[in-house]
Amino acid sequence: MKKQKVINVTYRKDSVSFNEWMKYEITLIDEEGDKQVIPAYGKDLQDALSRVVHDKKVVEVEKRVRRIPEIIWVILWFGYIVGLMEFTYLVSPYDKFNGALFLGGMSLITLITLWGKTWFRMRNTQKEYVQPPKKNHIKEPMVAISNSGSFGSDLKHSER
Repeated sequence: MKKQKVINVTYRKDSVSFNEWMKYEITLIDEEGDKQVIPAYGKDLQDALSRVVHDKKVVEVEKRVRRIPEIIWVILWFGYIVGLMEFTYLVSPYDKFNGALFLGGMSLITLITLWGKTWFRMRNTQKEYVQPPKKNHIKEPMVAISNSGSFGSDLKHSER
């Protein structure tokens, strides 16, 4: 990861849809002198800068993780499960399987996976506010119209 410095931060505007959020434009310069302007969103300037730094780390780690073949991840997953089962059998009394220890290990790997998934989420993104649709509380009667233009009771049984 190249070293970069912030040379300018410009406050753009407050968010209309999210009261506490602000938009900044951050100008970065790297070691080679290349400038880059990044829009940053946050509750304050420090939050916006931390989101930019986090996203740059995510991109860098993703590059390294994507080099690992998928079969290696599958082998690691099954290796963990087999190792956990072996460990559970090792510490359990003879002919008894300690399910609580196994479930604890499965819970641990699940929590680590969920933590990793949330860490890899990009944080410096514009929040889209979607207005919920207005509900129409007035129920309109449903009327069936046949091909000939006649209404409900005039329909033949085959047209209904």
